[in-house]
Amino acid sequence: HHYTTALQLARCFRLGILSGLIACRPSAPAPRDLPPQSSTLVYQSISSRFEHRVREIVRDSVRWNRIMDSTGGAGGLQPPPPPVDFAKYMLVVAVEVTGAGDSLVISAPRFGDDTLFVRVTVYSLCEPLDETTFPIQVIRVPRRNAWLSVEEVRSRGPRCVQ
Repeated sequence: HHYTTALQLARCFRLGILSGLIACRPSAPAPRDLPPQSSTLVYQSISSRFEHRVREIVRDSVRWNRIMDSTGGAGGLQPPPPPVDFAKYMLVVAVEVTGAGDSLVISAPRFGDDTLFVRVTVYSLCEPLDETTFPIQVIRVPRRNAWLSVEEVRSRGPRCVQ
């Protein structure tokens, strides 16, 4: 059994705006009648050099290179990620501040009229570990001019105290 708590802290971001500004709008979980969107896992690691939580759409190679510089993957520790054709695709990036051993998954991408809905699930081991990690996952979806709306879900292990 996993105890799952859906956080109603759903957020949306429209990125790619000049000066790196983030515009937010109210959001909700994706309507169930929207068809699922195919996606491809581009990058995943149990840790990164990020020091903060991230939920972001990446629409160009400049930002993608900055993301990769923050993963530790660009320093030769890991193979470089596959190149991205930003004329056809955009990336969804999620980074979480967690305890060692925790992980995250981006799932259920669906496009509404002007919104890309995704679910980010953070899986917690719920064991008291002194180390903080920053797991990252990146998926590729077809490029659209869309806001990002994130439904946050936490899944806790069976020994977790609520």
